Amino acid sequence: GQEKNFQSDNEWIVEDIIPEVLTLYDSKEDFTYPSALFTFQIRRFSLIYVVTIIIPSFVLTFLCVLGMFWSKFDQSDYLAKIGCGLSAILAMCTVLEIAERSIPKTKELPSLAIYIMVNLLLVTLAITVVVIASNPCRSLRFDLCRLSRRWFCRIDLKLEVESRVICLLVFPIAAVLNLLMLVPRE
Repeated sequence: GQEKNFQSDNEWIVEDIIPEVLTLYDSKEDFTYPSALFTFQIRRFSLIYVVTIIIPSFVLTFLCVLGMFWSKFDQSDYLAKIGCGLSAILAMCTVLEIAERSIPKTKELPSLAIYIMVNLLLVTLAITVVVIASNPCRSLRFDLCRLSRRWFCRIDLKLEVESRVICLLVFPIAAVLNLLMLVPRE
């Protein structure tokens, strides 16, 4: 009959309540008295985090890195690719802020925060690759330019396609592996 006084919480599920009656002894007063001990076994209902944080972050990272490497590396669309990457970073920072507010504070960094930060790192690395591959050495004005020009500018179309395909595979696979790291091991 008392359940109506308690408000439901969608984050936690009470799996079991174990009541115990103990007899305790107070040595100072030489007195025994009964005591009640209630053990609550609770489990976090993590579906809310999966639906609101994990799936959107994964889809955003996966589609972003896929889109950044789908077309060839050139200057015609690299600003659009960078814009896509920066938009994804901004969205994931917002997701990280939401996660920070909703996850209980602990001494260790939560797995969910690590997951989002690895996604941020993947998108940042993808942006870096797009910038370097799309604009090799055109803005540099020092001796290092000659060295990098030899390395980047000698890449023929076949090598460019191969490197783009490698990025097209590596970055989405890294996003999937990051997602799989969240799966609990029993």
